[in-house]
Amino acid sequence: MRMPLIAAALLTSASLAAPAAAQETEERPLAGLTEAMEDPATQEQVSHTVAALVGALMEMPVGPLVEAMGEMTGEPGPDIDPDARIRDLMGAEAADAPEIVAERLPAMMGAMAQMAGAFEAVLPQLREAAESLPRDLPAQE
Repeated sequence: MRMPLIAAALLTSASLAAPAAAQETEERPLAGLTEAMEDPATQEQVSHTVAALVGALMEMPVGPLVEAMGEMTGEPGPDIDPDARIRDLMGAEAADAPEIVAERLPAMMGAMAQMAGAFEAVLPQLREAAESLPRDLPAQE
């Protein structure tokens, strides 16, 4: 199912703009982002925003993109209706796409918050490894 990929891409771009991300600290650089992604109010707001974006994306015409691909590659693109929209190519699931994304997004944001927390936990080791690289790598001539 293509919906998780679309949702993840849109979620990532929406969550990066979260106001709480500005509250990051030196000790916990991802704290603001993690807290924002775990916040039910933020999850609801992002869900509504991303659902609207997915709805708009479903209406995007595909014909011009296929035509541009053909011009770039020098090969004819797939034979599709020049007025086709993304929802036309997705089939029946396109009609429910905004609702599916809105329904699944809070759980996805929670999972991303957990991943960010785990990444934050290993940041000191990653910094240490990055600092040791210049002295541990053989000298370049």
